[in-house]
Amino acid sequence: MTTGNYNVAIGLGAADALSEGVENVCIGLNTGKNLTTGSRNLAIGASALLSIGTGGYNTAIGSNAMTQQRCRSRSSLL
Repeated sequence: MTTGNYNVAIGLGAADALSEGVENVCIGLNTGKNLTTGSRNLAIGASALLSIGTGGYNTAIGSNAMTQQRCRSRSSLL
């Protein structure tokens, strides 16, 4: 994390690449692992929101939820 604020990452690899994102919550193994500058995302469950790097305002709940999307914004998957 370099300049991001108000982020929560719990779990091995959670929000591992986050550098400038703001107000993200990533809970679970590899959750939001490739998130870099995305903001206001919620990911709960192993590998949820795995591939998104810059998208914002996403909600991914459940194991492997939204693992293939790369730049999606304003989406929900339960």
